[in-house]
Amino acid sequence: MRNFLPVNRDSPLAAGDRMRRSQRHALSTLVFTLFLVWCAELLLLQRKFDIFTGGFLQPYGLLVWGKRLEFVVFSLILDSAFFVNLWVVWYVAAARMTRARSEMTAYHFIWVAGGISSGVVGAKWELLSYFSDAVTFRVIKNLAGGSLTDALKFALDEVAVAIYVIVTAFAVYFAGFLILRRRLSSPAAGVSSGETNRPLSSGQAVLVLVLAWVLGASVLTVSANDEAVHYNLSKKISYIAFNTALTMFTDFDGDGYGAIGLPRDPAPFDAAVFPGALDVPNNGLDEDGLYGDFTWDGSMNPPLPFAASTGLAPKKHLVFIVIESCRADVLGKVVNGREVAPNLNRLTREGTSLPFAYSHVAYTVHSLKAIFSGQMVQTHTATTMFSYLKALGVDIGVFSGQDESFGGMARFTRSKEFATRFFDSTVAPNDRVFFSNAPGSAKLDEKRVLREVKAYINEADWSRKQFLYINLQSAHFPYRHIGMPNTLGIDWLDRSQIAAERRDRVADTYWNAIAYADQSLGEVVAALHDKGVSKDTIVVVIGDHGESLFDDGLLGHGTLLNEVQTHIPLVINVPGVIAPQPIGQADLARLLLGLMNGERAVDWPKAGTGPRTVFQFIGSIDRPSQIALVGANKERTVLDFRKQAAFFHDELRWMPVSKASEDKRLDSRLRTLVFEWERMRWEAARMERESYIP
Repeated sequence: MRNFLPVNRDSPLAAGDRMRRSQRHALSTLVFTLFLVWCAELLLLQRKFDIFTGGFLQPYGLLVWGKRLEFVVFSLILDSAFFVNLWVVWYVAAARMTRARSEMTAYHFIWVAGGISSGVVGAKWELLSYFSDAVTFRVIKNLAGGSLTDALKFALDEVAVAIYVIVTAFAVYFAGFLILRRRLSSPAAGVSSGETNRPLSSGQAVLVLVLAWVLGASVLTVSANDEAVHYNLSKKISYIAFNTALTMFTDFDGDGYGAIGLPRDPAPFDAAVFPGALDVPNNGLDEDGLYGDFTWDGSMNPPLPFAASTGLAPKKHLVFIVIESCRADVLGKVVNGREVAPNLNRLTREGTSLPFAYSHVAYTVHSLKAIFSGQMVQTHTATTMFSYLKALGVDIGVFSGQDESFGGMARFTRSKEFATRFFDSTVAPNDRVFFSNAPGSAKLDEKRVLREVKAYINEADWSRKQFLYINLQSAHFPYRHIGMPNTLGIDWLDRSQIAAERRDRVADTYWNAIAYADQSLGEVVAALHDKGVSKDTIVVVIGDHGESLFDDGLLGHGTLLNEVQTHIPLVINVPGVIAPQPIGQADLARLLLGLMNGERAVDWPKAGTGPRTVFQFIGSIDRPSQIALVGANKERTVLDFRKQAAFFHDELRWMPVSKASEDKRLDSRLRTLVFEWERMRWEAARMERESYIP
């Protein structure tokens, strides 16, 4: 029988072995956890945002291998710096307080740091997409068809998935813990020692932390020079953590912006000056750091007469049709030898088409709120057309292919409260073209909406004035669903086939969806004619915004302030309508009310002087990423706050603001744009303050 010599575990040799083993465990644990979370997050970023391939609503896809490599390297550096911080804190601080073996410390680190980080990634892009859409029982009940019992089952089915994952993960963790503890407590494993939890000395730990923070801050600074890489990095947990920490640590004046974090504070020791600050007019201080102090004469855009006591009894019925994602170039468009929108073209020939109509922000919710409130920036007490017309005794019909609770639309307009008949995708959940619990995806086929519209037209009391709001959703991404006819005879694409290299077929698929919506328009007009009320009915057709079809390198909307995303059709079945050029969606309420009162030329007061323009922005009015002014004949000035660059329609290129400011003509246009933005912010802030009721 073989004899073993006893090992003196207090000898320097044994202590050195334990130290090296501890270092190996610590390092391998760090690498494993980092790789696990890094891979998981990259996969989810690609799945959710198409960062490497580009896709719907992706403004900065990494389509070049050089950009992809740059992103991957920066991503790995940020994640490494982030997990090194967690690793040092865990081993040097927490683990030193225990006498646990290095194997057990490593095991806990993998589950705590890796598990929590992976869980945050999953929750951020998967679970929250459910809870943010169905955070109230009311919404869940609507999605379940109005039955509270079905709603509870529906919610429990969704929540059960998350609970199952959490319970399973905990069971696996606990089982592994028991197995590892039994193995380490066996005689063969030896006696545990606190020395095994010291892979770094205190001095080494401080040095590692400093290097990690320097690396993280460097990546943030360098990546800011490349908009595409920086935009996608900003979606990562490690980026958010580093940027938040750097901002907090260097926010010397307490205004929420730091000297190092992004965006940087131009005056880190002056709490009144920071990016996006509300510039108080005429006080001699440039709070937002743009073109000096904002000067203002106090004039405001006159509010709409949204009070029943000042309103006139409507003389006409109004049918207002919104076509989702409809571009202005639909008029006269021909695909495969066929007119895309023959009914809209006919309406144009017989009535009026306003050639320069624009969305203020190229996404649905803001567009519709601007239309119905007559305000580009809505206050919490904004009055809308629905309450105004209801007070005047008008019957209201709402027929929408989308979920009107999306973005708080129904709550804002109170359309469900004031409608004589209300129909949207929540009323008929079993008829949705896609099964989804997200309000933004719960849409209905045009035929289903038309069934309700025709029934209302036939049953309504037309001796009373009628207002019909119809929302058609076919042209929303992915531009095709089961049951949609191939009206244009094109070689259309399924959702999985949509890609930049097939841009022509993507466009054909989109135009076919527009053609389907145009068919519905024709059926509505025919139903009004058959009922005998078409002569007394104003029909207005508009797009809520445009759509990029890879013709500007992007797909979708709400990402750029350009013609394809913001220029929309505005067609009225009344000839000779006089309206300003250009016209924004916030002007529509005044136009629609005037048309219902039998007017063809409406007074269009506007604060300020100079040529009429339409203001546009991306993001929020307080923190926009881009702002723009667009005038007649597509004259456009754009300022991008992210990259400090400007675009001018006559220059046909982006240029740094510093360079544009050297040209007096371009500098004047930028100043006009910035002052208009500041005026709108101040006007909105004043209206909100004056209308606030505590």
